[in-house]
Amino acid sequence: MIHEVIQIESAKNARLKQLKKLRQRRFRRKYGRTIVDGKREIVRAVEAGVRVEELFLSSDTFDAEDSNWLAQLQSQGTLVFRVSPELLLPYLFGERDEGCVAVTEIPHWRLEDLKLPKQPCVAVVERVEKPGNLGAILRSADGAGIAAVIVADPATDLMNPNVIRASMGTVFSVPTCTASIDDVLAWIGANELQVVSARVEATNLYHEIDLTAATAIVLGNEADGLGEYWQGASETAVRLPMFGVADSLNVSATAAVLFYEVMRQRSLAATSE
Repeated sequence: MIHEVIQIESAKNARLKQLKKLRQRRFRRKYGRTIVDGKREIVRAVEAGVRVEELFLSSDTFDAEDSNWLAQLQSQGTLVFRVSPELLLPYLFGERDEGCVAVTEIPHWRLEDLKLPKQPCVAVVERVEKPGNLGAILRSADGAGIAAVIVADPATDLMNPNVIRASMGTVFSVPTCTASIDDVLAWIGANELQVVSARVEATNLYHEIDLTAATAIVLGNEADGLGEYWQGASETAVRLPMFGVADSLNVSATAAVLFYEVMRQRSLAATSE
């Protein structure tokens, strides 16, 4: 059933007040809903089977060319609202303003639901705090073909709107979940993955380790790095060479280097077969 587009004229509107609450983690958890900002991100959520409940459109950016997309969402039960750019501004994340913000259900992704290919490479991210870093890691994982991203003992939620925006919606396309460190360690053991961790103090350079085997690449918190838990999992620590005064890269930059090293090694192995 296609519903009419509803005009919202005031910031005091109940729908906008509810939208404002979803900027906070406790309300996202309470209601099981989150904010998705940007058409590309919304489309990727829909493609992943995530239900879009509400769509808020800026009155000066959407026109007739979007009618088919809107009709498709409305046919699936999405309520569509049109608001002024000023009213929509507080719900935009990042610099790219596409004039559309959605409220979606939060997917329930679990560790036991991950389906791995043969010789997988998965990323484990421990207690990363900054949503932008987690989003960038997901985007790099998508680009490099990483099989899954597991957030261990998360310090920020996967459905933080800034994570979604920084990932460019790839949080919906990369198999992803959160779990406790203990559960992740047990899962790694059950799937017989080698543990390759990024540590500043490591002696091995990242390209010296064979990453063509089934592997879990483990990355730590921005401030404290990795905990000691991983050493009991036959951990192989690696580092990136640093020739300046800094001793490490940002965790998302480190992740990108390691992910693409996995791709490089596996591409070479495939061509030599």
